[in-house]
Amino acid sequence: MRREFIILGGFLLAAFAATVFLLVTIVLLFTDRPSIFGVDFARVFTVGWLIGASTFTTIIWLVIAFVVMLPAYLVIDHAETRRIRGAWFYVLAGAGIAIIPWGCVVGLLVNVAMHDPGLARPVPITAFLWVALSFAIVAAHGLAAGWVYWAVAGRTAGYPVQESAVPSQ
Repeated sequence: MRREFIILGGFLLAAFAATVFLLVTIVLLFTDRPSIFGVDFARVFTVGWLIGASTFTTIIWLVIAFVVMLPAYLVIDHAETRRIRGAWFYVLAGAGIAIIPWGCVVGLLVNVAMHDPGLARPVPITAFLWVALSFAIVAAHGLAAGWVYWAVAGRTAGYPVQESAVPSQ
């Protein structure tokens, strides 16, 4: 039963690490841009960041944890049953787990844009560059999450946790 709590704690810390990494990346990317689509992202994320464990950060953390829960469970279950303890497995799995839902969102947006007659104009190359950049950011925060999970729970995958060091009599 103790191993399950270690796995749950590792998953929640990994989701929090992904959230922090994502918010810091967004702050660093949008600090020199006044606004995008009329929203000043630099001000929004910086104010939320200075408050600390703000409601915004908590909501993003819970959304990330909820969205990746099923794929993460499948990967964690596979790693626990096979006793996979390599850091590379968790880091690359974290990137894959992060990219899958983001790919679905981007695919949905592209599908909607293709069927909208008002958007039947040539797409500038910068749009493709922004999509590529978004995939790189999402993959990077997945890498960070995978590393945090490995540090907390993955490096001891498959090992039953001993309840006490004193042998029972």
